[in-house]
Amino acid sequence: LGGFWEKLNPYFGEEPEFCCRALDSGWAILHTPYVNIRHFESPTERPPARRLYYGVRNTPWLALRHFPMPAMLSLWVLTWGYFFLIALRNGQLCSYVPAVVACIKELPEIWAMRQQVKPETVRSLRAYSGLLWR
Repeated sequence: LGGFWEKLNPYFGEEPEFCCRALDSGWAILHTPYVNIRHFESPTERPPARRLYYGVRNTPWLALRHFPMPAMLSLWVLTWGYFFLIALRNGQLCSYVPAVVACIKELPEIWAMRQQVKPETVRSLRAYSGLLWR
């Protein structure tokens, strides 16, 4: 599969993007309530404003790179709407707006590396997440 997409570093989106490519390549994703993985986050490494910034910037890139237009647009609307409300509630618009600008600046580069997934991959992702149209 080629590993994680480095453009999404330092975090937010690498795992969903990798899963998207895995599903599209015919791999299955196992979800089980019997396995519990604990991910310890450092408050100094991942402050809320930084997490918000990368969520706002990276999620549309993932959608543009892999999803058909209806699914891509639904994820953009939901992501940017959700993070806007969080930014507004937490006084983090100073992180939200630069993230939107950074995202938009890179859209031509992301479009150039576009690898749209198969319709059955979109159906699987929609079933897992419920966040995508069609």
